[in-house]
Amino acid sequence: MKWTIKTLQEVYEAFLDFMGKQICECIEAPPMLTKEIFFDVYLKRIVDMREYLCCKEETVLSNDWLRMIGNRFIYLSNIYTLLEKYNPKEIREMNRTKTFKLTDFRQLLYESEKGTAYQKGIIWEEVAAYMLERIVGLKVNGRRLRVARQEIDLCCINISVEEELWNFGALILVECKNWNRKADVRVIRSIGQIMYIKGTTTTFLFSKRGVTSEAEAEIIQLALRGVHVLCITKNDLLSISKKEEFKELLSRKWYELEQSIENDLGLLG
Repeated sequence: MKWTIKTLQEVYEAFLDFMGKQICECIEAPPMLTKEIFFDVYLKRIVDMREYLCCKEETVLSNDWLRMIGNRFIYLSNIYTLLEKYNPKEIREMNRTKTFKLTDFRQLLYESEKGTAYQKGIIWEEVAAYMLERIVGLKVNGRRLRVARQEIDLCCINISVEEELWNFGALILVECKNWNRKADVRVIRSIGQIMYIKGTTTTFLFSKRGVTSEAEAEIIQLALRGVHVLCITKNDLLSISKKEEFKELLSRKWYELEQSIENDLGLLG
């Protein structure tokens, strides 16, 4: 979606009107700067946010902003209504998911066992992308990205209006390990470091064989700090028979992790 100062001003003022009528009374204050300057700066901020949500290196964006928008998803349906007036095609496309064919998905899983280690890794990333692109509200928007000299396999933005999916946060990292061994604790610590740098709260770890017991313990320690690493194995994916089960799988992984720390004294700090 491309913005100009004109279209941005129209949507922004429509949103202020909605806020005044539906949320709270608004009092007009004397302007501190011109509308032209305000919306020019606003456009630059949008560019910064887009780069951040594509996991590109940024210099200014605060982690506080990312956590803040996690509490604002309740307004998304209203914002989408406003945006649809000016960009109907983009909004309709944004809420569509790709079609699901079980035979195609199983074929991807089969092909992930063939070829060199590099080829297997690429196909395994395709498996992860296939799953995520069929969940309404999640969009894969970057692959093979560099963050602080480390690589992120995929990154995913959350544009859902569902509270359940917003447990994952606005920006979700995706790590893929198509190994014949379980992912060890070093993988989890590396993920934790990248999440700290980006200020994210959820990573989907697609690990064919799962994780070691030591890695599981590290995942628990991260969860006690509000950071969630959800591990999806090949067996998990082989149990899928229809598109709706992708979302159910992620939700189940989330709640299982939450239940595992429910009575942990570590929550007391």
